[in-house]
Amino acid sequence: MVCRNNSELLGVYGNLVNRTLVFAKKYYDSRIPKGEIEPHIKVEIELLYKKVGEFIEKGNLKIAIDEIFDFVRSINKYFDEKTPWITINADKDQCANTIYNCLIAIINIANLLHPFLLFSSAKVKSWLNCDVKTWEYTNLEIGYKIEGFDILFERLDKEIIRDELSKLGSNYSD
Repeated sequence: MVCRNNSELLGVYGNLVNRTLVFAKKYYDSRIPKGEIEPHIKVEIELLYKKVGEFIEKGNLKIAIDEIFDFVRSINKYFDEKTPWITINADKDQCANTIYNCLIAIINIANLLHPFLLFSSAKVKSWLNCDVKTWEYTNLEIGYKIEGFDILFERLDKEIIRDELSKLGSNYSD
């Protein structure tokens, strides 16, 4: 559990959210930049709602979460391949489009993770000024302000978890 939190939540999802929001804050005045959703990303998101919804209905929660995190990893890869830290100087429109697509992915990831991570999903939605309540592809308004944001997840310390669980009379193993 601790390793999964630290690698999946913090290292994959938290990293995507943090670096995208920090980039938007620094270069776009904490606003949703102008962009157009890339068709393959939109199709992936729409398919993800369908697949994850079916997995949840069948009680296959682990598979649902795995599907979502596969998509999160693909968006992290997209961010890396689009190199916005370079295109901010070389091709500002491409850079804005990259950040826009990452933000669209993030709001949809937050919505997809809502049944599993209620509080962190609510945080992301509030940061992006989007109170989506439907199980479907969601857009963000270009120019909307990204509200003050913070670290989404904290790294869990195995020793602290072990100590707390031992106080409760539970054995802990990594």
